Amino acid sequence: MVIMIKLEQNYLCLECDKEFKNELKLAVCPECLKKEIENYKKGIPPKYVTVSLFLKKNKA
Repeated sequence: MVIMIKLEQNYLCLECDKEFKNELKLAVCPECLKKEIENYKKGIPPKYVTVSLFLKKNKA
């Protein structure tokens, strides 16, 4: 008999240290991502590579 256990991993946001479920595989939580998107629209580059790649890919 095989028993499978699904473990949920929570991550810490590098920006605000808040624990969150990392569904997008980014360095920041959804709230901080919103701030990064607003800054990106103003011409301020993201602090983290994963966020930068995400924004360029999704043309935020």
